[in-house]
Amino acid sequence: MRLRLALLTVMALGALPGTALALPPTDPLPAVVSLGDSLASGEGAGDYLDEGPCHRSRNAQLAVAGLPGTSYQILACSGAETKEVLDTAQGTEPPQLEQLRAFGSGYEIKLVLITVGANDLGFTGIVADCAVTFATSDKNCKDEWGPKLEPLLAELTPRLVKVVSEVRKGWPGARVVLQSYPSPIPVENRFSSRLGRALHGCPFSDEDAAWASDTFVPALSGAIRTAARDTAVEFLDLTRAMAGREVCAAGITKEQEWTHGIKLNLKEDGTPEGVISRESLHPNKLGHAALGACLAGFHAQHGNGLCTREGETLKFHPVPFE
Repeated sequence: MRLRLALLTVMALGALPGTALALPPTDPLPAVVSLGDSLASGEGAGDYLDEGPCHRSRNAQLAVAGLPGTSYQILACSGAETKEVLDTAQGTEPPQLEQLRAFGSGYEIKLVLITVGANDLGFTGIVADCAVTFATSDKNCKDEWGPKLEPLLAELTPRLVKVVSEVRKGWPGARVVLQSYPSPIPVENRFSSRLGRALHGCPFSDEDAAWASDTFVPALSGAIRTAARDTAVEFLDLTRAMAGREVCAAGITKEQEWTHGIKLNLKEDGTPEGVISRESLHPNKLGHAALGACLAGFHAQHGNGLCTREGETLKFHPVPFE
């Protein structure tokens, strides 16, 4: 009877305005989060968590890294630019920092992995232009896009600094990592003819492929590294992560490739509709598994470094960057 009365008293107090029941404190669960664009969302890895445009994958790098003692949350969205991370909605998707504030209220954010910037440069447009140039002329798209690269990168770096600064301000206890991009096309192509390259999803000239691998992607990586240095956060370099496993790379089979080639969206009857799929030139499931392995190695250490291929996976190597 006394127990029953005590319970009724507690229930009554809980119903009164201004009163609160003392509950046992619970520690927030540790979590790791990805922000940014398609590389971070898992575009190309399949098994997507949503039917919308973000293409957040259960096979994404962060999802398969298996970072110990944490749960993961992919807030990155395919097609995002720095503005969509900061303060601009992406369709029906709220800004990613707004989503992080909502998610972070119930978790202890241990790590924020940021991969963004390629769409600020117009990556999709560059890819499409290079493919069309290869198919329709003997020119090289690097001759058009090369001179435009430096001013675009000069505009990108302060945007990245803004993204990182906002993350550090909101989550000062989190480990913040800026990550670069891998080159998706090979310098040495196993197909020599235009038709062979077009049919296998790698319609690029040798000159444009070399420019993308040796100039464009390293220059983008340099801009991201500068932003990491200026904000005193860690930098993970993926520039050569797909080397030897790109689409159409010499010396391997299609089954060994880690990146998708140019793909066309299909109609319901299975015929191409003429629109380039967003999975084009992104890491596939194997590629994301390798990226996850490198991220796991990176997570176990502290400091800057890069991912390089060793056999059928990627290894993290610490490298100090000036």
